[in-house]
Amino acid sequence: MNLSVGYQLPENKVSEITQKVSGYFENDIWDADDAAFNDLRKSEWGKTHRKMNFSVFPSKLKNEVKFFILTRIQKDDLQLYSAVHNYARSFKQLSKFLKKFYPHINSFEDLDINKALMQLRSHLSELGLSIRIYGRRKLSNYENLLNRLFLFYKDFYDTRDEFEKDIWDVRNIPGARFPDHESRHIVNFKDIPIPFRPLAKRYLKFRISHLSLGQCTLDVRILKLFFTFIHDKNPSWKDLNALTRKDIEYYLIFHNKKFHDKKQSKRSYLIVLNVFLETIEKLQFDEAPALPVNLLLFTEDIPRPIKRSENNIKYIPEGIIKTKAKINFNQVAMESGVSKAFLYNNQEIRNRIEGLRKQQEGLNSPQSIKRNMTDASKDALIAAKNSRIKKLEEENKRLKDELLKLRGMIYDQI
Repeated sequence: MNLSVGYQLPENKVSEITQKVSGYFENDIWDADDAAFNDLRKSEWGKTHRKMNFSVFPSKLKNEVKFFILTRIQKDDLQLYSAVHNYARSFKQLSKFLKKFYPHINSFEDLDINKALMQLRSHLSELGLSIRIYGRRKLSNYENLLNRLFLFYKDFYDTRDEFEKDIWDVRNIPGARFPDHESRHIVNFKDIPIPFRPLAKRYLKFRISHLSLGQCTLDVRILKLFFTFIHDKNPSWKDLNALTRKDIEYYLIFHNKKFHDKKQSKRSYLIVLNVFLETIEKLQFDEAPALPVNLLLFTEDIPRPIKRSENNIKYIPEGIIKTKAKINFNQVAMESGVSKAFLYNNQEIRNRIEGLRKQQEGLNSPQSIKRNMTDASKDALIAAKNSRIKKLEEENKRLKDELLKLRGMIYDQI
């Protein structure tokens, strides 16, 4: 949705901004020490640069900047410290740029962001300001702030259903599975050729309620590869009705060249593609191939699973390891991208999960040891606790290794 100068912003959205930017936050200067930030202040820092001055922005944009900062802090997408030290320091130069190049815009969403970023970089360079790239960052603080403001309001003013958008925020999709401890909440369809984008969205809409965000993101990446190949070969196609075995054979040649040294990726990508084709066939999508899937992609086309050992497994289920989550059927199913029924029906995998779960439940935490301390035996118990922690770390390492084996078994069964 592109807004032009003079566009009437949605009244309900403008009202939402006005309601949030009220009370203390109507002030043009915010002090991070003020009581208004007591519940938002996650850490303490030095006495310098504790204020944010919004008065430099044009009146039409001022509340948008305030709402952007406040909303992201309240959602834990941005720390108050970062808002003060990174964003607020860019306000003055960014406001000067906007007044010079875009004096009449109603919203940051009005911008042609690619053009604006190029103009901003040139403007900063003329002023002799640093636009160096730090580490892997591609944008300076000034450019980063402008880009984030644009993306935020492009989504904020887009009142379409989430599934109609080209970029989904899974936090807005009821029933979607995503890890609370990570900042990844996006499923991006923009790299999928436009004729096939509605098909990809419809398929992911079916998948996203019962598979993890990680698996859905992988689906999109694999569909992008396949659809791009098909679109380049048949640019007039808007569906897969005419897909033939010969098209698949051409794709397999391309696929094998791309992943010639990545055997596991070669196998997993084809499995996901096969699941996609079978699913749209079963659900009778209008865009599905006219030929049965078993006449398009053969079992023999998918490489055999690689025999895994404890020493050569490289994939660790990120959600379980990072959060040290309990090992159970729900967690393993979600992280592995398979159903619980699959895990229950495979007796070998089922036995392994149940065994690991019992072992994990039997471990005493360092906290339980601490609760049993008495003043008389404090020093001895501290030493015992340290020893127990060391044993727990060793036991956790062993459980992680067992989990790696389990993940390998799951993929071998797919």
